[in-house]
Amino acid sequence: MNVLLKKSGCLTAIALGCLLAGCAGDGTMLSEKIKVGETAVASARESSASVAAAAELKSAEELLAAARAAEVAKEYEKGVRLAEEAQVTADYARARADAIKARKAADEMRARVNALKKEVESMPLQ
Repeated sequence: MNVLLKKSGCLTAIALGCLLAGCAGDGTMLSEKIKVGETAVASARESSASVAAAAELKSAEELLAAARAAEVAKEYEKGVRLAEEAQVTADYARARADAIKARKAADEMRARVNALKKEVESMPLQ
């Protein structure tokens, strides 16, 4: 019985591997990864990464273009890797842009608080 379970586990793993290889082999997985990468790049653009994290956004766009080229060349595994890297790079660009915006807002708030402190300190005591 134990041997049967081990064999069925191995067969399941082999079947799953073949299924994944089949998806990569026909470009289905790559197409999905490219869509996810496109969404991540669009999200980064919307968060003003083109200004705050321009180099990272450009890199993500270039990686996505390379993934598309790999799809055309039927280099599916390479394309999947490039599309995943594009997604991660775009996510980083968006996060960096958001962090820069948050830092700027915090600096502005700090400046307002300091201005209010000075105003309060300069008021005559009653």
